[in-house]
Amino acid sequence: MRDTVITQVILDDARRNNMPAPPVSDADQWQMTRLKNHFDDLVQEGNAAALEQLQQLQSKFKSLAEGQDPLATDARDYLNSVIPKAQKHIEGSLAAAKSNSSANAAYTSAVKQYDRAVATQNALMLRHQVLPVFRQIAQSGGVRAKEAQRYPDVLIPSALKKLGKQDE
Repeated sequence: MRDTVITQVILDDARRNNMPAPPVSDADQWQMTRLKNHFDDLVQEGNAAALEQLQQLQSKFKSLAEGQDPLATDARDYLNSVIPKAQKHIEGSLAAAKSNSSANAAYTSAVKQYDRAVATQNALMLRHQVLPVFRQIAQSGGVRAKEAQRYPDVLIPSALKKLGKQDE
C-alpha cells in the first residue's frame, strides 16, 4: 500500500509538471523489492546482529536514493525515516531486554540469599543483607518489583518471627 501511494504521488507530480513518468527498470524494481524484504526480515529478527545489518542496508538504499526514478523517493524514505525508526525500536527493545535480564538476575540472587538465611536460621543475614536488597529491588519499580515487595512486607517478617527474633 505504501509503495502504491509513493508511486501515485510520483506519477501525479509528473502529470502536473507535464513530464513523462520516469521509467523504472525491472532490475531496479527487483533490487528494491529484495532490499525491502531483507529490511522486513531484519526488523522481525530484532536482535543486535540485525541492528548491524540494518546499518549496512542503509548504504544499499542510499545508492538507490541517488537516482531520479520513482524508486529514489521510496529509497530516500527508507534511508531517512523507515530504517532509523526501526533501529531505534530495536535498540529500545534490546535495552529493555537487558534491563529485564539484569532485574531478574538481581531478584533471583536475592531469593537465593533469602533461602540460605532461612535454611541456616540466620536472622542477622535476613535483617541486614537480605531485607535491604529486596527493598531496593521493590523500590526500583522494575519488572520484579511487586514480587520483591512481598519479601519485606510478608516473608522476611514471618521468617524472623519464626526465629523468635521479630524486628521492632
